[in-house]
Amino acid sequence: MSTMLVLIGLPRALTDSREFAAMLMLWTAPLAVALPIVTCGSIFIGLPVAAMLRRRGAENAISYGSIGAASGGVLTAALVFVLEVFDGYWLTLLGAIAGAVTALTWWRSRSRYGDASGKRRTKH
Repeated sequence: MSTMLVLIGLPRALTDSREFAAMLMLWTAPLAVALPIVTCGSIFIGLPVAAMLRRRGAENAISYGSIGAASGGVLTAALVFVLEVFDGYWLTLLGAIAGAVTALTWWRSRSRYGDASGKRRTKH
């Protein structure tokens, strides 16, 4: 969405330096906000969960996707509560979707390119 707004306002932004700064901020702000949240969630939730699933032999799309969705939703709900954005409860759905997509991407890359032991997996 922010990229679309930047593209629409690009001609105007190229003629005025203040407009360019605003467009640059609009374009980079979502990434600047999401990157630390996703990175922390992946490190502190995703990696331990992946290790636990591997030890138990339970690595599959359903387990990764459901745990990712639950973690993303809970993490987003906690942020909404801590930041006191009480009308932003709908953001938990976006957090759940982002968590599921991140977890499934991790699972898919592990199953496609092999696991940490270096063994290449052939079945999906």
